[in-house]
Amino acid sequence: LEPIICPSGFWGYRHLLGLPLTLDGSNTDIPPVIEFKDSLEMFACVSTDEEFVERDPHLDRLKALEKLKFARDDGYDPFLLRLRTVSPHLVYFYCHGGVRAGSFNPFLQVGADDEIDPSNWLSEGIEWTGPNPLVFINGCHTTSLNPEVTLDFVSSFVQTSGAAGVIGTEITIFEPLAVRFAEECFKRFIGAAPHTERMPIGKAVRGARLELLKLGNPLGLVYIPYAVATLRLEEGKDK
Repeated sequence: LEPIICPSGFWGYRHLLGLPLTLDGSNTDIPPVIEFKDSLEMFACVSTDEEFVERDPHLDRLKALEKLKFARDDGYDPFLLRLRTVSPHLVYFYCHGGVRAGSFNPFLQVGADDEIDPSNWLSEGIEWTGPNPLVFINGCHTTSLNPEVTLDFVSSFVQTSGAAGVIGTEITIFEPLAVRFAEECFKRFIGAAPHTERMPIGKAVRGARLELLKLGNPLGLVYIPYAVATLRLEEGKDK
């Protein structure tokens, strides 16, 4: 039936894309790889909101991925303590987020009511010098999310703390999309079954978008990799 829109007309389906920042903070080089040895470390910091009915099954599936050591924290303090003891390869936020009333100050809401804002990483002295993790912000049910909020966190993670990149959205998303996209993207990036090789982040994001498109959902396009498209995991050099 007319009209018909060809998906290949969207660059996000045709090409391996990344949107790296121009760095002007203390970290001026974007790591081209995330190095690891033996296994990958993923730290997840999540909201415990009861409305997130797909959260626990989703996190259980991530925990079951091969070659992935998965750790979950349900609040800011235990998450911060974990970050101070081990440098992860992947940082995952499954959370709410938005802007505080009467201001332009963004936050991520984790645990029951803990709030994380971009200044936390500077004040807490979180800086990654290797491995430099990829940060994935899956902010669900977040009506006040906008490009300015996303970019504030991207700048904080990349420029202040030395993350290799950030994946985030610029519009409101809901759990079915958030869960499916994250799992498809992570499996491709780390090379988990059914995939037989690790993919650079641009290819992983494109593959996750196309997988959702097969189901008739074009909204994989809302996920933006703020990283070089060739960013990849590399085994054997991590300390």
